[in-house]
Amino acid sequence: GEREFVALAVATENGGSPCGSCRQTLREFGADIVVLIADVTGECRETTIAELLPGSFSAMDLDSE
Repeated sequence: GEREFVALAVATENGGSPCGSCRQTLREFGADIVVLIADVTGECRETTIAELLPGSFSAMDLDSE
């Protein structure tokens, strides 16, 4: 499967953003992934995984010894 992402689009009836579990999974692919969130009226906002999941755990938190 894909391992590099530039952006991800999420469209829901009310413009809801990805859940915490999805945010963490996406974070494992990079903090700078752009997330476009849209609702059924066409309203759209742009954010990043880092903004949606501040202080997230990443591979950099693992002890490399």
